[in-house]
Amino acid sequence: IMDEQRDDNCTAAEVMFVNFLVEHNISFNTADHSTTLVKNMFYGSKVGKNFCGRTKSTYVLKNALAPHVRDPLLANLYGLFSLIVDESTDRGDDKQLAMVVKYYDENQLRVETKFYRLRIVNSAIGENLFKAVKDAFQGDNIKWENVMGLGTDGAENMIGKNNSLISRIKEKQPHLYTLHCVCHVNHICVSDAHKKLPNYLDNFFVELFWHFHHSEVLKGYQEFTDTVIHKILKPCSARWLQLEACTNRTLDQRDALLAYFRSHRMRKTKKIQKLRAWFEDPLTRLHLMFLSAILPLFTKFNVMFQAKQPNIHRLTQEMNQFLRNFLSRFVKQSVVSSTVRPQDVNYTIIDNQKPDCDFFIGLLTRALVDQLINDGSLSREEEKKFYSDVRNFYMARTKNLIKKLPLDDQVLKDAEMLRPSRKDILQTAMRLAKRFPNIIQEGQLEQLQEECFSYECDTDLPDDEDNIEKYWGLVGKLTDISSDKKYPILTKLAKAILVLLHSSADVERLFSSQMTLVKTQLRNRLNNDTLEDILYLITNHCCYETKPCAKLLKKAKPATYDYLKQLQNSEY
Repeated sequence: IMDEQRDDNCTAAEVMFVNFLVEHNISFNTADHSTTLVKNMFYGSKVGKNFCGRTKSTYVLKNALAPHVRDPLLANLYGLFSLIVDESTDRGDDKQLAMVVKYYDENQLRVETKFYRLRIVNSAIGENLFKAVKDAFQGDNIKWENVMGLGTDGAENMIGKNNSLISRIKEKQPHLYTLHCVCHVNHICVSDAHKKLPNYLDNFFVELFWHFHHSEVLKGYQEFTDTVIHKILKPCSARWLQLEACTNRTLDQRDALLAYFRSHRMRKTKKIQKLRAWFEDPLTRLHLMFLSAILPLFTKFNVMFQAKQPNIHRLTQEMNQFLRNFLSRFVKQSVVSSTVRPQDVNYTIIDNQKPDCDFFIGLLTRALVDQLINDGSLSREEEKKFYSDVRNFYMARTKNLIKKLPLDDQVLKDAEMLRPSRKDILQTAMRLAKRFPNIIQEGQLEQLQEECFSYECDTDLPDDEDNIEKYWGLVGKLTDISSDKKYPILTKLAKAILVLLHSSADVERLFSSQMTLVKTQLRNRLNNDTLEDILYLITNHCCYETKPCAKLLKKAKPATYDYLKQLQNSEY
């Protein structure tokens, strides 16, 4: 018994150690040194005597820890879930397709978003992307009808009508719900509207960044002008709405930058002369200050829908409010308020727009315009051009928002039935049930109708209205006098709608943060299977909370024995 307990303690220590290595992106090569270190630190300890090295650590990861995390995840995918995908190229020039799933966890009473699979694709065409998803589903025995929705970016190979990933999945699951990520749409609309400002602003931040990249020359000018020492930022297409951060950083560093370029007035380099001309142009400063004033509105919208908690029930209302808010910046309030739907506001008619002195450019920008006019730094023609640029920005932004945002999406409108304050849910619930026959079978529609009637007049509903995931979980636990569940069909529908997607931010975060941290320049030889197992633990586990249970130890011991067996075979 003592020997068995000692073996369990040794295996548990190895499992916790491997989990620590994985979560903190420490190379498995470190384990070879750690083995000797542990023996020396705990001299005479029988637990530390056979502590795991590099190869043994890999076995524990692949055959114990990763399956221990993956198996409960796969069990949840035998119910309804949504899939989020994105493709990228790693450090080894491999095309990769990352898959993230969103499902309702009945044990936790909340919606979970978890890493699912990482697959290598030869080229990112729709056929290869579909094959990667299909092979993953077949290997895990997942049915296509379990897939509620698919979230992607707006690339043609993802959402095209023909030969795309979505078109091929819809052949397997015709009731699939798809929505172009609203955060990505918002980012595209801002980028397109930004082009209505002077052309040079497209390249302004990029050229500024590369001019000072890996250079400390600006630091002296920052100290001279008493400017906080920060690096210049560069816009990145993968980081939505980073334009606001770049704009504010440039404005914060303006005094130091202007001092630098003026001190290089005599240098004949075209790049320096061009940047100096931009900084000395008062219109550049006005455009940047206008962007600094207007961009927080877009950032706030994106932050709301990049959040991990489900907001599908809020999307229609927030999109309409967002569009009205934006329109009110340059369209007369009487015109905006008198129109029922914000997308129907006739914003292109000049008479419906506010005059230059009234539309929003920011208080600081307005004060700067007056100051520059008074001291003669800005001519009336330049002032007129500035207001014309801003007006064009507003109209281009509005046009793109109306065109690209899913303002008339019926599923999003009906998803508002999930709000606890909403009690008239019968019509919307029936529409959703017919839209998604993979949730509610036709023979259950009458029962759903009865449950909706009961729900609308029920006075004993849960009080936890702020947490919509928990609310519908608690509604699902309500029982009648016979101890039967009161709303089994209605709550099944509600939980399925909760997992529908409105953003692909989770899979974007996987690539932009986790992937770059794991497969570094020093670990660029990690194969895809090991990388996938590492991502399971990093995204779904926490090292210091790991307390190896009997089930995990049972998986870890064969992994250790497999390693020892391989070691013995290699000696012969």
